Amino acid sequence: MIAFRVDANEFIATGHVMRCLAIAMEIKKQGRDCIFFLAEQKGTELIEEKGFAYFILQSKWNQLETELPIMIEKIQEYDLEWLIVDSYQATAKYLKKLNESVPVLYLDDMAKEIYPVSMVLHYTDWLENDNYKKQYVNTKTKVLAGMRYVPLREEFYPKKKEKLGTTVLITTGGTDPYHITERFLRIILETQIDVSKRKKLQKRKLQKIKYHIIVGAMNQDREKLKELEKQHSNLVLHFNVNYMGELMRSSDFAISAGGTTLFELCACQIPTVCFSFAENQEAFARKMGNRHVMLYAGDPRYQNVDIIENLCNGLEMLIDNDSYVEELRYHMGLLVDGKGTQRIVKELIVYEQML
Repeated sequence: MIAFRVDANEFIATGHVMRCLAIAMEIKKQGRDCIFFLAEQKGTELIEEKGFAYFILQSKWNQLETELPIMIEKIQEYDLEWLIVDSYQATAKYLKKLNESVPVLYLDDMAKEIYPVSMVLHYTDWLENDNYKKQYVNTKTKVLAGMRYVPLREEFYPKKKEKLGTTVLITTGGTDPYHITERFLRIILETQIDVSKRKKLQKRKLQKIKYHIIVGAMNQDREKLKELEKQHSNLVLHFNVNYMGELMRSSDFAISAGGTTLFELCACQIPTVCFSFAENQEAFARKMGNRHVMLYAGDPRYQNVDIIENLCNGLEMLIDNDSYVEELRYHMGLLVDGKGTQRIVKELIVYEQML
C-alpha cells in the first residue's frame, strides 16, 4: 500500500490534495491500494469523491513533528511501501524519521534545503536549470526534477478550438483571500462602480463575455458571488467541481491564481492571465509571463499593484490578439504534456525493484 500525507484547510490550498490524488489515481491503475493521512477533517470530500480511504491523525497541521509517533505506528500497521508527503510544514527531521521506517517521496516546491528522503519531486524547474539536481549529487536521494513530472490527471488534455473570445474561466483555487473574483466581476459588471480609469468601450467588451467561476470550498465570498450570479445571466458559478478538465477545455480563456492550476491550463492549452498571492506562487507565475507562456497580472500583496486593472487589460489583450493567443498555446504545449503522473509512478516502481 502507498500512503499520502497531505492537508487542505483555510491556510493550505486544495491543489496539494489534488496533485496527490492525481498520483494516487495513476497508482490505482497499477493495481495498488492508497490511503491518505490528514491532520484534521478538512479537504476529505475530494478524497472521498475519488474513492480513496483516509485516516484523520487528530494532529496539528503546522506542527508535523508532534505527530511522528502516530505516523510511524500507521506505517507499520498498513505495511506501507511508500509514503508521499506534500506539506510545506514538513521539516528535515520529520522526513528523516519517516524515511527510516518507509521510503519517502517528498513534493518539494520551495527548494529551501536538502531533505534526507528516498526521493524528491521538484517540477517547477525550467529545462535549462539543473541547480536543484546538483544539490543532491552526493546523497542517496533520487531526484525527479522538471516539468515533465508535473502531476496532472488524465482529464487535462488539449482540445483545439475553432473560435475564440466567448467564454472565460475564473479560478483562484480553494480560497480567494484577496477577493479577486468578486472585485473583478463588480468592476466589469456593475455600472455604479467608478471605472474612470477604464474606457467604456473596453468595459462593455468584458461585460458581454460568459464567465464560468470556480468557487472554492473555503472562498469567503460565496454568498456575494451567488447574489452577483442572480443579477447577471452571463455568470455561472461552479461548486465542488469534479470536472475541471471539461471546464477548461470548453473555455476560450482563463483568469487563474498560481499553483497547479497553471500546469493544468498549459496541458489544456487555454490562454491565461495569471496572478499570484503567495510566496510559493510568485516567482513561477512571474516567469510564466516573462517566457510568454501566460500573461502575468501581478500580486495583490503589493500595494503598488493594481491587480484588477491588470487582469482586465490582460483579458482584453487576449480577446483582441489572435496571433498572440496562438503563440501562447504553442508555448503551453511545449511546457507540459500531461504525462507527469505516469512518469512519477514508474519511478516509484523502478525504485522498489532496486531495493
